[in-house]
Amino acid sequence: MMGKPLYTIVYASTAHSWVDEPALKHILKTARDYNGAHNLTGVLLHEDGNFLQTLEGYKEDLDLVFKKICSSQKHYDIQMILETQITSRSFADWSMGFIEMPKDTFLRLYADGWKENYLALDKAPTHIGAKMIQNFWKRHYSAAM
Repeated sequence: MMGKPLYTIVYASTAHSWVDEPALKHILKTARDYNGAHNLTGVLLHEDGNFLQTLEGYKEDLDLVFKKICSSQKHYDIQMILETQITSRSFADWSMGFIEMPKDTFLRLYADGWKENYLALDKAPTHIGAKMIQNFWKRHYSAAM
């Protein structure tokens, strides 16, 4: 008997107000506590009030957390970039890893060009955007808080 399938989501958003270090620490503690209690894993990338996050878990848990994210008044312009089934977790050891990204890297990851050009989930087992986040995370994981 196979276990429940795993899914991943990747979304981007913008904070309503400037995000300083204490605010980031609060966001991370809240996310880590919630994700740990709901068997969610992932990584959050931040640059100057812009966020790119990948989350992994069971579909119902991801749907619930994304609904909470969308109803939050702390950010806006929430854009789902990817939602797909996965065979294994890429961030299994992290209830919420974190990287403060250089602006040029964030802009390249978030640019509409890659989203439009590579959004061919039926043709690739892993979306190129998710691979970019995973590769960036692997190269810079030691910078995680």
